Amino acid sequence: MASWKLHLLYLSLGAALFAVGKYYPTPEVTPARTIASAESTERILGAFEFVELGQDRGLGLIAKIDSGAETASIHATDIKPYSQGGKQHVSFTTEDDLGKVQRLTREVLKRDTVKSASGTGVRYFIQETIWIGDDVYDVEVNLADRRHLSRKFLIGKNLLKAGNYRIDTTTHFHLTRKPASLTLTEVTKPKE
Repeated sequence: MASWKLHLLYLSLGAALFAVGKYYPTPEVTPARTIASAESTERILGAFEFVELGQDRGLGLIAKIDSGAETASIHATDIKPYSQGGKQHVSFTTEDDLGKVQRLTREVLKRDTVKSASGTGVRYFIQETIWIGDDVYDVEVNLADRRHLSRKFLIGKNLLKAGNYRIDTTTHFHLTRKPASLTLTEVTKPKE
């Protein structure tokens, strides 16, 4: 008798689940590549993207996207710290991928030890305006001599989070356009 009641219970549950599935269908699963739909604020970056620096977009750099790096990083040489008005500043020279060299001065946010592929060292951190397409961000950027690395600018986790970006490493320039003056081979080739 108990098995008869148990059997009836299972049949009732099955019918109820069928009815629920009929009126509340399971949502369709969308592939990861279509995450950036019109309803979503999440966007996709390729392995490399073109970025511009400064309020005036004065420097143009091809950035490598690195989800393992905590902060963005820019190529800087001749780094000279100094105090002005009781605040710490730093001046440095950088060159963009279009051959434009600029000497910049920024207030220092902090000075910290950073571990990288090049080893461990002390770096200065500044606030910089970064443009990715038409989107603009004021984010923390560290200064590093990147001349031996393939790209002069690195997009790290802080900028990925600020823009709510995901990375599709199978593409290049997913959100931005590559400068016409550079070939894709020049962009992606490793430094010797």
